[in-house]
Amino acid sequence: MKKNKEPTHWLWKYVAAILLFAATVNGAMYLPIPTLSTLTSGDWLGFWGGYLGGAIGCIPAIAALLHSQAESKRLHEETAEAQRNSVLPVFSVFLDRNISAKDPNDYKMFLLVSTDKGISARPISRIADYTSYLEECADENKWIRCNLMLRNIGLGPALDPLLSFDLDEYPNCGTVAFSSLGAEQEILFLMCAPVGTSSRCKIVFSDIFGNTYSQLFAIHYNRPKDSHSFIPASPPNLCKPE
Repeated sequence: MKKNKEPTHWLWKYVAAILLFAATVNGAMYLPIPTLSTLTSGDWLGFWGGYLGGAIGCIPAIAALLHSQAESKRLHEETAEAQRNSVLPVFSVFLDRNISAKDPNDYKMFLLVSTDKGISARPISRIADYTSYLEECADENKWIRCNLMLRNIGLGPALDPLLSFDLDEYPNCGTVAFSSLGAEQEILFLMCAPVGTSSRCKIVFSDIFGNTYSQLFAIHYNRPKDSHSFIPASPPNLCKPE
């Protein structure tokens, strides 16, 4: 990690303040302001010597203080980042069209992405649901059916995850909330989308410290009924608080 570089503007401001004070006092000496009649040139020389010596002597102390503050800030940031990385959730996305290879009981949710209805998310809690959803998008000339698996391969749980879709020129087709996933846990979706369209997808989730992350991936549902292309998920991006 790069060290924080403290700006040196404080030194020039400090020197300017010293000189301004000295010039003010020196100018005031020519004004008819009563002073002790016993003050001599030697007294003034002693005053200015002590003033300049003290002012110059403060520079190392101020520099040390600012350096200490910068180091404390850097160490705090490094510790916070190391702590955050130690529980960082990371999603890996898997996509395939081999529906028959999956056990129907492994599916948790059915996702239907369309240009007119947006995204329809329905739970799969029994075999009858699974069969009904497959029949709903059975026309392979119109729909592509695929398995979408999200797996948390990170070091900590992914809390309150949200999966959102854009479909071609239709942004914000919808957002799907699903259950939090611990490390090495996964969720399997049965997904249907129109042939010849593309989806831009985003997963938003949080870690145990409340930091929010997002990951992006894309799917193109090619016209040949047995084809699709897939852009893997990006690394987690830390979202700045609004």
